[in-house]
Amino acid sequence: MEKKKDSLNNYLQDLKKSPIPQSKRRGSNVLISKDRINHFLKIPNQVYILSKTPNKKTYSKSPNRQKTPNYQKSSNRQKSPNCEKSPNRQKSPNCQKSPNRQKSPNCQKSPNYLHNPYLKKSPYKNIDDISSKVNLPKHHHKHGLITSNNIQDDEYIKFTSSHNHSFKEFSLCQFQNKNNREYMEDRFSILVNFPHKEQNKSLFAIFDGHGGNQISHYLMNNFFSTFLKISEKFNNQNYEKIFKKTFSHLDDEIKKIQNSQTIGSTATIILLTKEMDQILGPQKVIYSVNLGDSNCQLINKNGYKKITYEHRCNDDMEEKRIKKGNGSIINGRVGGNISVTRSFGDFNMREFGLISEPYINKILVNDNEKNFLVLASDGVWDFIGEEELFYSCFNNDDSYDICKKIMEKAKENGSTDNMTLIVIKL
Repeated sequence: MEKKKDSLNNYLQDLKKSPIPQSKRRGSNVLISKDRINHFLKIPNQVYILSKTPNKKTYSKSPNRQKTPNYQKSSNRQKSPNCEKSPNRQKSPNCQKSPNRQKSPNCQKSPNYLHNPYLKKSPYKNIDDISSKVNLPKHHHKHGLITSNNIQDDEYIKFTSSHNHSFKEFSLCQFQNKNNREYMEDRFSILVNFPHKEQNKSLFAIFDGHGGNQISHYLMNNFFSTFLKISEKFNNQNYEKIFKKTFSHLDDEIKKIQNSQTIGSTATIILLTKEMDQILGPQKVIYSVNLGDSNCQLINKNGYKKITYEHRCNDDMEEKRIKKGNGSIINGRVGGNISVTRSFGDFNMREFGLISEPYINKILVNDNEKNFLVLASDGVWDFIGEEELFYSCFNNDDSYDICKKIMEKAKENGSTDNMTLIVIKL
């Protein structure tokens, strides 16, 4: 019997040295299956407990906790009359019976709860499960508004749809690039479903701020609400006019923001919807709308196609427009100051030819073919080529894998800017 006990002790010592899976841990101990020790001792109804692995500090084994002189000699800690006799400490009704402690509405509406939910626990989430959990404004209740506030830096997230949404899945990532950028100026917003009768329509937006993040942050919080209000006036018809009105209204509101004369933001918007064609019937439609140098690519088996327009000073059409309006481009910059020719804000540059009128494009896609939309800020596009982008999507059905490949490739190629990337599988 003593030999068997020695064998059991040796076995338990070996277990202490070996890593123990997290799923086997219970509190401060690890339960050892009886089947694993019955070949040492055949004792009925016997349970053996093994303490956690040595690299995990426990209370019982901490030398500092047991041997500290202050702990052993302190009389106030063990014999404090306030501790033993205080009725509030032991019998406080607020502590044990307070309904506010468990069901407080303030607890449910805490910004920490809303901005740090299910998102970081798993990269694979279902849209219908999350739509009521993210931080939703009142006018978007339960329609799945997802913003930059909902994810952490350099975190890859994937969302899938189980119903008839305008997409099958999408994945996204934001990266501040802290070694080169003091703060994050990029923002994004995603409206999974339109409210009321206009469901199965989705909006995706990236706003790339420059000079500060005040305007891009304002657009993140206000673009979709403004768009929906104006859409109702037009009965959700003629989206080209709706987008123009939305951009014009927001640009007027941005004038009220402090320092809006010297700071600005680009914008790239994707609207996914369906429209009836007289010949072909219902068709999936993509509206791509943008200001500045963030853009979007459509990728399928036929290759890749840029569906937005980069508004830069080196573009011939933009250069002609600026010179025709008596503006100026100095050293490749509008007014010698800014490299993009269209943006929100930057009101000091308006006299030199900068405008906020968006480029609007409409594309019909075959719903039976595999199509990807890659939407990103210039921190990604300046460091990844179109061919690299195409081969990242080639023979790949997972938007999460594509998103990760593109982002890692941009980092590998030396991007020093803020980066935001959204990959949508249609």
